[in-house]
Amino acid sequence: REKMKLKADKKRRKVTGKNWSVQLDGETQKPFWQNFDTGESIWEKPTIIVELEAEALARLNKWNALTMKPLLCIMKYLAPLPDRMNCSAVCKQWSRAAKHISFVLHVYPIEMGAAIEHVKLDINHFRNFEKVMPTVLPGDTIELGDGHYWLNDGLDINFPLRIVGDERDPTNVVLELSGSIKWKGKGGWIEGVTLRRPRVSSDDKSLICHFENGSCTIVHSIMNNMGSMGTVLKCYHSSVKMLNVTLKGEGKKTSGISSNGIDMDGGSKLQLTQCRINNNSCSGIRVSNKSSVNIDECMLKRNSMFGIEMTEHCLLSGKIADSSFVENESGDIMMDDTCKIVDYSDIQTPCFDARAGVNVASGFLHKKKFKNQKHLGFHYLQENPEEVGS
Repeated sequence: REKMKLKADKKRRKVTGKNWSVQLDGETQKPFWQNFDTGESIWEKPTIIVELEAEALARLNKWNALTMKPLLCIMKYLAPLPDRMNCSAVCKQWSRAAKHISFVLHVYPIEMGAAIEHVKLDINHFRNFEKVMPTVLPGDTIELGDGHYWLNDGLDINFPLRIVGDERDPTNVVLELSGSIKWKGKGGWIEGVTLRRPRVSSDDKSLICHFENGSCTIVHSIMNNMGSMGTVLKCYHSSVKMLNVTLKGEGKKTSGISSNGIDMDGGSKLQLTQCRINNNSCSGIRVSNKSSVNIDECMLKRNSMFGIEMTEHCLLSGKIADSSFVENESGDIMMDDTCKIVDYSDIQTPCFDARAGVNVASGFLHKKKFKNQKHLGFHYLQENPEEVGS
């Protein structure tokens, strides 16, 4: 009977946290926690004590301080978008639970194939893209580890989705595309990945990304379409923002094939910041049909036609003079009479050649000099870009 009592007391101390006490380290004079039942010593506060304190706080502050464990149980039954996102607006604790790391979908690269072939994976961990895509819900986040991923049939994305790789070095996470990423989702995020063609897909005419009636933000990434004769990225009636993105084409002129770095149509909107668009067999950026592009500190280099080509009531805006136009064979910017430029740069030195039809205007844009004046097919304005494009 005495033995049973001792065993019950030990179990009681375990579930109440009374087997832990704070001691002082003799050498560093720093406090640490010691379990006098097991002899274990740790610097951090024991999990059981943290959970008990959270429960006491929850009983005092009610729903606003509900502990993480029951909150995660609730959240896992909700769709990421919009249900879980709406719950995140309740308070800080609910917001932390809605964005908890346990909801992130992890995909292993092919280099890990042999190591995990016969291993049972944890929940929300997948061996490849073919396994994860049927489980993805609107608003989910897919996290990619360093390595290679093969997408033989491309991807069709019809809802908001986040794809996150290595934000410090996108060359560590490589998606080998044999097809295209077709994006129709109303919102999304791509970060820290390299999208490129495998060597076996040469002479292909596919795009890297095709945005149609969708929107997305792309940051710290590389899109390399070498090995394909198609355009790198195409937008139709879509809105795309890019920060520190490199787009590279095949670089070879091919008759009958329009392979631009970026092809915009149908009233699309594009915002480029610190991006590089190089080595395309046509123009770096082709803008048509009431689309608009905003550039800031970008480089358009060694494109076989123009750096930027604009037709049919389009708008070019931003700090254009802060961008670099280098070795574009047919010129830097070509626009027809229906297109407009709004340059917010305060420049005093030449920056690029401007072409309208076959005429060439070498020199620089200056807002005061060309304000509200027609000049070789351009209309230099100071108005708001939204007002100009309407």
